Amino acid sequence: ERSEAIKEKFGHIPYLNSSLFDVSDLEHDTTRISGLTDATMPVYSRSVLNDLKGKELSILDYLFRFLEAYDFSAEGKEEIRSERKSLINASVLGLIFEKINGYKDGSFYTPGFITEYMARETLRKAVTDKFIEAAGIKDGEELTISDLYNHIGPNRSVSIEEANELVNSITICDPAVGSGHFLVSSLNELLAIKSDLGILCDVEGKAFRDLNVTVENDELIVSFGDDELFEYDVSHTWKGQTLASRNIASERQRIQQALFHEKRYLIENCLFGVDINANSVKICRLRLWIELLKRAFYTPESEYLELEVLPNIDINIKQGNSLVSRFELDSDLTSVFKDSDHSLEDYKEAVRNYKHTGDRSEKQRLQKLITEIKEEYTTTLTNIRPINKKLSKERGRLELMQNADLFGDQKFTKKDIKKQKQKVEKLEEQKAEEESGAFYNQAFEWRFEFPEVLDEEGSFVGFDVVIANPPYIGGRDWSLDKSLYNYYLTKFEVAEYQFDAYVIFWEQVLNLSVGYICLITPNTWLNNQKNKKLRNHLLNHSIVKIVDYSKIKVFDDATVLPIITLMSKKHVDEKTKVYNPTENDHKELFLKNELEQDLWKNDELSVINIDLREEDIRVINRIEYKTNLLEELCTIRFGIKIYETGKGNPPQKPSDSDNHIFESNKKIDSSYRKYLTGKNIDRFVIKWDGVWLKYGENLAAPRDPELFEGKRILVRRVMGDRLICAFTNEDYVTSQMLQIIKPHDQELASLFLAILNSKLISYYFRVKYNRQDVTFPEIRLYEIKDFPVPIRLSEFDGNKEIQSLSNQILAAKKENPEADTSELEAEIDRLVYELYGLSEEEIGIVEGSIN
Repeated sequence: ERSEAIKEKFGHIPYLNSSLFDVSDLEHDTTRISGLTDATMPVYSRSVLNDLKGKELSILDYLFRFLEAYDFSAEGKEEIRSERKSLINASVLGLIFEKINGYKDGSFYTPGFITEYMARETLRKAVTDKFIEAAGIKDGEELTISDLYNHIGPNRSVSIEEANELVNSITICDPAVGSGHFLVSSLNELLAIKSDLGILCDVEGKAFRDLNVTVENDELIVSFGDDELFEYDVSHTWKGQTLASRNIASERQRIQQALFHEKRYLIENCLFGVDINANSVKICRLRLWIELLKRAFYTPESEYLELEVLPNIDINIKQGNSLVSRFELDSDLTSVFKDSDHSLEDYKEAVRNYKHTGDRSEKQRLQKLITEIKEEYTTTLTNIRPINKKLSKERGRLELMQNADLFGDQKFTKKDIKKQKQKVEKLEEQKAEEESGAFYNQAFEWRFEFPEVLDEEGSFVGFDVVIANPPYIGGRDWSLDKSLYNYYLTKFEVAEYQFDAYVIFWEQVLNLSVGYICLITPNTWLNNQKNKKLRNHLLNHSIVKIVDYSKIKVFDDATVLPIITLMSKKHVDEKTKVYNPTENDHKELFLKNELEQDLWKNDELSVINIDLREEDIRVINRIEYKTNLLEELCTIRFGIKIYETGKGNPPQKPSDSDNHIFESNKKIDSSYRKYLTGKNIDRFVIKWDGVWLKYGENLAAPRDPELFEGKRILVRRVMGDRLICAFTNEDYVTSQMLQIIKPHDQELASLFLAILNSKLISYYFRVKYNRQDVTFPEIRLYEIKDFPVPIRLSEFDGNKEIQSLSNQILAAKKENPEADTSELEAEIDRLVYELYGLSEEEIGIVEGSIN
């Protein structure tokens, strides 16, 4: 209720009922915003308002000028039906979110065409599954929404009411919600799905016959009748200068009310989000609130003067660290509900009532009640945590041992009691360490924060869909507190040394979902050596499709190469579909590949190479069949690093590198040795250009001298069409642009040289590590180390012949570096194919690729 004074001054402003307009804690503690004076303040010296530096502006003027200095129209290039364009474009909030706080935590605004695609592809599959499970609808081939349409209606498999219940039961979560872009796209997509199924109904449950809802350029488009764009118009009747009445056409009122109630239900019951950033949470809540406000309607009972009161839709968007929880998802809450003053149903009812109340005092009461219930659950769960149970048990045992004489029980020695005390103290330390972790202050308890995804017994059932763009930060750039780093390392199976945030998000979303997961992430997890655990984890489920956006710039200010991955925990698809965007239109996709997951599982590193044909993967698996790693048979190292400021003895200066002070075109003293770098190496031949290097502790990273002695193979890090490897047993030191392979059995050097220079191995490296499209790819050290050597190598009849051919080539190249040895090399290729057991068909695949 409003006072007369408020009505007189602000009567034309509708009551909108949102926590966004509640008085904040800061205002309670200090003063209301309305109590501030619009005083002047100096323009910040590093402000974007360059032309106003040194001047003073009023606070509001300063704020508006600051906002006007930024371009928030990143998606303005899209075609928009300007004649009906919404006055409020919620995506603007996403851009503001990124400008204000996105970059620092690795968050980037996701373009609309990406969120629209991800929501469409994921939700349509999830909805289809709901119908298949509930109604047993199955037509053999993969069902689409169009197929489901034919099963809905009177005297059909599913009634319109039942169909709505199925769609309304979908739960969608974004655990890195940011500005809420994915949730808004999901909201729009659910409405479009209902329209396609023909189940959009008014508030009385009557289906619309000619209402069409679609998503275009990530915006909801509503049309009816003869494709007329829907607009909610209010007509006015005047008597002279006085407004006599306001009216709205009944069908328009019916449509607007229906859209409002649909959006309201879906936001309240289907959309959930979490973010560690408080500003993100506020922006997301505002964004969803604006989406609902777009469909707010004037109430007939107020003679179309007052808007329908908006619900409290903020409770499903919460602040917290999605990756940190005190309690596991499978924690048993049976005793929690039994021992608590409030049952699970009390909790669920309090949340429902909070969403629907329009009374401010009642909302505050419910907020307090919900907080109390969660604190009760937290306290009870804390008491039954394993560490507390164990500590209680051991304390009891210690007390029993200390008081044994009083009860005439068995006596314990001082040593026994001391040992038990130490055990208790250790458990107390462990408990204190767990509880003192500052990172727990932002812990998010998935186990009970969202009662909508708890079943009747209180078990966590999970979300039907998890969709997100997790933070792109990690490794050395992720300045984690040591205790939090160790927590992640312990909690997440996929976390390996210098793990990225998105990697552990992958494991978390798989835990949270019972259906589909759709993430846009960097593509590094597909083949990066340190992500093998993640690949193995994901390959236990079905990778439905991958969309490769790595060749285009999706994020203006991010350097990552992104891919979209859609996964299912319910289905085991035999093949993964790989899509690429077309060159002219990034929204248009074409099917590039269709691959069996088992082929990736069979790979030793579980590398997921989405650019390969199935026949290539089969050849790779053939090459790796029954093999040892090269590093088991050889010492493999980088060459020396000459310069780095502060390294070496004495410490190097910045100018040392510029002046090449340790390099010479002659041997100055005994510390100088012949020096080779990448340009000095060709296939089977070394071309030293007369450079000498002062070798010793003066260098930044000199390496063990033994590395540069004896028979060894030098591999150029940057290759061309083929690997470039040469042999030496001379006194050369080599740069970091050369990798050194020193066989444990020195007599095998010429054999390994021939194999490494073969067509098969060049094919293997390019295909295995996805370098087909790179003109001058770099061979990494771990790739050399992981080179597969057949176990049967020592028993292979062609060994001697390969070594003989290799030695013939070396002799010819020594006499004439430009000698034509192609016939000898072709014979080596034939023998290497035989060594690895390739069939004629597989040899043809290799030859076709190399040629």
